[in-house]
Amino acid sequence: MKECDGAVIVAFERIYAKEGLERAESQTVKRLVDLRITTVWNQVEAAMAYCLELPLLIVCEPDLRQEAILEKYDWYVHRTTLSKETTQEEQFEGIFKDWAGRVRAHHRAGPDTSESPSMTKRSDDILTVDLPKFWGFLTVIGALLIAAFLAGSKWPGLAAMNPH
Repeated sequence: MKECDGAVIVAFERIYAKEGLERAESQTVKRLVDLRITTVWNQVEAAMAYCLELPLLIVCEPDLRQEAILEKYDWYVHRTTLSKETTQEEQFEGIFKDWAGRVRAHHRAGPDTSESPSMTKRSDDILTVDLPKFWGFLTVIGALLIAAFLAGSKWPGLAAMNPH
């Protein structure tokens, strides 16, 4: 990911739950109906790109659950029915051209040279990591792991799919 100048996240439905409960054991239990969730890898890859300050283009199906990277924050999420025709729509072409321009600008800027020589980034030296970005990344990964654990242990039918 460090060698990339941008990232595109394409979020398709991966998990569908006809019925379920969120926070089933709490006072704030919420009934879930027709829940659609994408793969957790969309979240992980987008978080990595965001932490590296790469231009990010997120395209996802309209009915996916809006959480984490699929929520609008300081990036744009283009919600559309994913098809070949999607890429030919005027709105998508404009969004893509904007993203491509940011990718070209990122590429022209080259590696970040604002660090002192003693703080150059090396993959084998954890002390050179930008700590706020590192903690942000760990927070996202932790939240995703907790969500995956809770989802897997609470949804009707998912426990039956577990081979153990």
